[in-house]
Amino acid sequence: MKSVLQFTVIIALLSIIACKQQTPKQAPSSPTVNIPLAKKTILGTWRLADVRRLSAIKSSSDDALLEKAELNQLVQMGMLLSFFPDETYTLITGSNGYTAGNFKSDKQAKTLILNNRQTIDSLKYQYDQNAERSFLLIQDKKNNLFLKFVNEAPLGNDFKEEPYWSTNNEWRMKPLKPESPAALQLRLGNYFKHIAYILKTANDKKLQRVSFEFSEGILKIYDGGIGICAVDNIPASWQNCFYNKNQALTAYEMYNTYLKKSKRYKGSSTGNWIEDDYNVLTSIYGALKGGEFPLQVDLPAVSNN
Repeated sequence: MKSVLQFTVIIALLSIIACKQQTPKQAPSSPTVNIPLAKKTILGTWRLADVRRLSAIKSSSDDALLEKAELNQLVQMGMLLSFFPDETYTLITGSNGYTAGNFKSDKQAKTLILNNRQTIDSLKYQYDQNAERSFLLIQDKKNNLFLKFVNEAPLGNDFKEEPYWSTNNEWRMKPLKPESPAALQLRLGNYFKHIAYILKTANDKKLQRVSFEFSEGILKIYDGGIGICAVDNIPASWQNCFYNKNQALTAYEMYNTYLKKSKRYKGSSTGNWIEDDYNVLTSIYGALKGGEFPLQVDLPAVSNN
């Protein structure tokens, strides 16, 4: 079996199509601070910043720059590696590749063990810091790779509210058979929860930016409002989380029908678009859990272009 990191590299090099990310429309800037330096802990979320070979390998080409460009495709596509206090981790790539499992870290031996129930990988790691950022450096000797991660966000007070904790990413796990309407709503609700926690995390931690690039889906994020993308613009990565296209369209139309029939959100603005959108999305999540989303819908028409 291929290792977790080897599998991720293969995903990156296959040029999986990444869909356009949804960004806030004319969202005003919010007060921000620099990300605090990690306290010599592996816990938190780390973003891949650089990849290189641990040692030179024989190649049919002597173009070192070309080899570096090929390795950088993984960085360009993006990767988030997150570790949590319950000894679980998640690995997410920009194309919605997703792996979850358990980890053990030996600080003395500087060894990291990743177990995703299919493979067990032993990796050497260490920390580094400069005046502004914290880094996690991983040596994957099996695949002859050195990976440099930058601390994306420290953990908050409750790790169960972290957007990349595995329980908040169950919507990414493709089912083996068609799901019932109720199960589709559970998947849709889990996706809403994940996005809500991205907003909450950004607001609570006063992060410098709000990023949905690893969480593409049907939600449209506006300044003080939540909408839905056009049916022809449903990201392929989100659609592929469902058993098939029809199941994805059914979940889409459940949300779309709710939006058409629901009363407009009338809560007052706080002056902070992130907090406002979190409040709106929380109300949508509550409506879904409260049975306000239809279980039976007609599939929307999709252009063949």
